[in-house]
Amino acid sequence: MGYRDRFDASCVTIVDCPIPTLYGISAFGTALCFYTLNTALGSAIDPPFIPADPNYVTDIAPRDRWQDDVLGTGGEAKLRWVVEEIFQACSTL
Repeated sequence: MGYRDRFDASCVTIVDCPIPTLYGISAFGTALCFYTLNTALGSAIDPPFIPADPNYVTDIAPRDRWQDDVLGTGGEAKLRWVVEEIFQACSTL
């Protein structure tokens, strides 16, 4: 099961999620890719899905998806922002 599959809108975790946005993080070394899914609207996962090539094994994920380095100020700030958003959403439960 891939990371994106865990975000599938039919998954029990999504259906039962009490906060409006479900966040996910994929790490490639210290570089992070942030995923979001609006649980209330059942919207598409952001960033969008990249379909596999039916004939070739390829790695076509754009580099800019992992542009936030947790060791840099921008990546650390974004990670802290996501954590704060989750805390804020959970404080209203």
